[in-house]
Amino acid sequence: MPDVSLLQPLCDVLGISLNELFSGEHISAEEYKGKAEENISKLFKEKQIAFIHEANTESKKKELFAKVRSGQVRVLLSATQKMGAGTSVQDFLCRRM
Repeated sequence: MPDVSLLQPLCDVLGISLNELFSGEHISAEEYKGKAEENISKLFKEKQIAFIHEANTESKKKELFAKVRSGQVRVLLSATQKMGAGTSVQDFLCRRM
């Protein structure tokens, strides 16, 4: 999974929505809400959405950040008071090959 911050610019270039990218298909306006709920539900079931509040120790926080970097967790939710403003859990924006 690429860096999450790259997904929206990719969608803009392709002329599709994030929902369409995750679904792998074009979605009509009528189907959009249902497909969005389906995609979010799928992420929750696969435990790919996490809340920083679940990491209540420094070691659990480091473990959660490692899961984000590896792609096991794709969405990390938090309040600014809990995680801070502008926290980045990535090692690199891109890597040289």
